[in-house]
Amino acid sequence: MPILSKEGFEPQRAYLKGNERFCSCSDTSQETGKCCFYLHLATLKRGSFCSVRTGGKISCFRSSNYEGVTQETGENVGRLWNQSAPRGKKLTMLKMSTKSRVLLLVFLVVSIAIPHYFTEMSERKYHILYQGLFFLPVILAGFWFGLRGGLSTSIGISVILIPFTAVHWNAFSSGDFNNIMELVLYNAVGAILGILRDRELVHQQRLREAENLAAMGRALSSVAHDMKTPLIAIGGFTLWVKRHIDANHPCHEKLDIVVKETARLENMVKDMLDFSKPLELHLADESIDRLIQESLAVVETVAKDRQVRIQSQFLGKIAPAPLDGMRIKQAFINLVVNAVQASPEAETVTVICHQERRRIIIDVRDLGSGIAKDRRDLIFSPFFTTKKEGTGLGLPIVKKIAEAHDGSLKILDNPDRGVTFRLILPFLHK
Repeated sequence: MPILSKEGFEPQRAYLKGNERFCSCSDTSQETGKCCFYLHLATLKRGSFCSVRTGGKISCFRSSNYEGVTQETGENVGRLWNQSAPRGKKLTMLKMSTKSRVLLLVFLVVSIAIPHYFTEMSERKYHILYQGLFFLPVILAGFWFGLRGGLSTSIGISVILIPFTAVHWNAFSSGDFNNIMELVLYNAVGAILGILRDRELVHQQRLREAENLAAMGRALSSVAHDMKTPLIAIGGFTLWVKRHIDANHPCHEKLDIVVKETARLENMVKDMLDFSKPLELHLADESIDRLIQESLAVVETVAKDRQVRIQSQFLGKIAPAPLDGMRIKQAFINLVVNAVQASPEAETVTVICHQERRRIIIDVRDLGSGIAKDRRDLIFSPFFTTKKEGTGLGLPIVKKIAEAHDGSLKILDNPDRGVTFRLILPFLHK
């Protein structure tokens, strides 16, 4: 397809079809359906396409379920086809904002509560109707905002209805019992629906992350395998040349740099392969004390180079646990190296290990500058790093190993400064 030029606005088009991506302008996002035309966006449903007419109009076609408004006129596109907006404007999806949702919930509650209060008690059927209608804002709040929204709305309704119940109290009659049960049901529905909604959102988020990680893993595996052979050749030939030249040769130091950088790239390739491969655990009864001591021996050289001390504490006796020893050592080495690199000189990295019921808890505590709250989710994303020499794969690999053992990796703030990475490993059945 030809690329549109800035001078002519020919009726070319960009569209999405199946899992493929087509665009005659710059690019199209399969996830959001946004078609870019010189930084001017038209938001589309999957299967729709946009075209640019002569005169710079952006039009949307074949989108019977598309809803949107033009930023200039505010007109609702709705289900109409061939709606256009001036070039430079945006066609956006009609999505209710959080503020609008909250206002709608308040409106529903108030509009039901007012007639409920001012209707005569003799009109019993209307009060039953109003009590049933109160479930509508509770359900909407739970669906939109999860547990917090569902409970907030149900508690708000309860606060509104308690005076009504108190004023019309009749010695705990059947009507009073019904009113109390309605209040209980509002809160129960709000809590249950909110919990289910939160679980669904977490499940959807995990599915998206799994899909993204799987796609990234396939790409990383391909790149790593393509890099591995050339790096082995470069490192091997460099070492061969280095052995056959005099130590005082001016190229000797340069060859040292080549060997060092090749080793760094080989470690990066190893991390990429570790991240891309599915983990197959080989469980055996392992002593966590021994695994930690062996890991600290590996990290000792790095700590000495940075003049950082490592202190380990084992609180109580820890029973042998079914673990993949090699993977746990890999995860622990990554955590301790990160803590050493984050700590200033002459500081101490503390490793604390103890058993809590059927879980082993390992804390790796540093005295660095800490991690900002808004970055704590990002540090587990592949290739996100704040270190010049980092690959951004260390912590994602640690998290992957922890989750493969049905465990978890958490970040905790220290009382004074720095952070603690907590690795939790439950006792697995072999």
